[in-house]
Amino acid sequence: MKLVQEYFFGSLIRFGTPKLAILLVVLCYVFPFQGARGIYESTEGRYSDVAYTMLASGDWVHPKLHSEQPHWTKPPLYYWATAASLKLFGKNAFAMRFPNALAYLLTLVLVGFMGRIFTPKHPWLSALIFGTCLFPIAASNAISTDGMLTLFETAAMACFAMLCLGKMDKANRLLWSMAGSVLLGLAFLTKGPPALLPLLGILIFLIIDKDLRTNFHWQSFVIGLILFVMVGGSWFFYVINENPDLLNYFLKHEVVNRVATAEHKRNAGPFGGFIVYLPTLIIGTLPWSKAVFSGIYKNAKQAILFARKKGSLPEKEDLFLLCWILIPLMVFFLAKSRLPLYILPLFIPLALIAARNISVEIFHRTKVLILLFLLIAAMILLRATVGFVQLNQDSRVLADQLDNITQRDYTEVVFVDTRPHYGLSIYLDVPIEQIDFRDHYDGFVPLETLEAELRVNGQNRIWMVAENDSEGFVSYLKEKGINVKLLGWVKGMKKFGVYRFD
Repeated sequence: MKLVQEYFFGSLIRFGTPKLAILLVVLCYVFPFQGARGIYESTEGRYSDVAYTMLASGDWVHPKLHSEQPHWTKPPLYYWATAASLKLFGKNAFAMRFPNALAYLLTLVLVGFMGRIFTPKHPWLSALIFGTCLFPIAASNAISTDGMLTLFETAAMACFAMLCLGKMDKANRLLWSMAGSVLLGLAFLTKGPPALLPLLGILIFLIIDKDLRTNFHWQSFVIGLILFVMVGGSWFFYVINENPDLLNYFLKHEVVNRVATAEHKRNAGPFGGFIVYLPTLIIGTLPWSKAVFSGIYKNAKQAILFARKKGSLPEKEDLFLLCWILIPLMVFFLAKSRLPLYILPLFIPLALIAARNISVEIFHRTKVLILLFLLIAAMILLRATVGFVQLNQDSRVLADQLDNITQRDYTEVVFVDTRPHYGLSIYLDVPIEQIDFRDHYDGFVPLETLEAELRVNGQNRIWMVAENDSEGFVSYLKEKGINVKLLGWVKGMKKFGVYRFD
């Protein structure tokens, strides 16, 4: 057995095992099993439904959860990508996850490119680390804007890293600056202001590095700013011109309230940042956590000593990565809206700083190679089998229950006074609507009331009502002379009664 191990892994080393590991991640993990699990509520369901509505309505400018319910929380670029994927692959979970899987693959390539800047002797090393970190692997299976944001942020930061750390003539500097500005604009068109956080890190880096400030070119900056505004601001200018009230909504509700208030109820407490982000960073960087945090600690300590005039600055590459990591992370900790996926873009500089603190000699150890391949195999197996686990937030499970008690002869599913399973639109191929029965909701665009919905004719609908609201719903309809039939009970995030009018 020992001879077999030595022969097998010895052969892998000679043929470049780390590169083979990256290839395994790409071939065996990125695209297979993306549709194995269903669409989970509520985040995945909302993104799926907006893409579905965009494709069904042909309106690619105004994101909507339903033809009567605009959804302005994010710019449209990610919705465009997922709607196009639905058109290409059909209405299924794989199509919804394909854009982020592709973004993950392209990000992996970009991290390898950045390795030529930060670890020029072993440029593949940073890609290997990023490709085998647990959190980015898991995130590549999520339906969210963060994967595509990470791609465009990484591409923009690769351009800015070339500007800050590379040597080139004025013409090439202008080209890299223009490319970075366009890519940052695409990141902004994906998720809005969070795309700009890496620029805070670059600003601190420029303040510290005097040489770069002397080489700063205002012409490149102005041209880059114009390109960023044209790309990143195009959609915002268009919809605000249509509806000026959206400016206040974007600035107050989507920026100020997310940063300064607990309105969105996403781990807003004083320790929320530690509860959400520390486990994500520690567990999410496995199996490279030690190299990540030792690199941050070493360079942060050296930077502090420099500030106290007791030492020299870290190398430019280390300082660039340190600013890229710590400044945005500080903002994420201070903001009142906190979710693990928010810090996904930071796993690129984390991988790069780890690559600068790892000796490639470790890949000559048989145990390391075995653990690396076992990790990849385990993650592939997990993705392949997770679809067999039935969870209440899985809209595929709820769709199967509805098929057991109804015929698919309805044209709309209406959720009454409760959060919908928006992912049902992908499985049932009908619009999903939420309506207000007891005046519970007061948003930027008010929900349609039950009274108004009842006046809409020509709709063959089924009505989803939470168990504790069912009696009041039936009584209200009877008072209006409307007979309803209970088709049965189903279990999703809540227990729902499924009703139909006689």
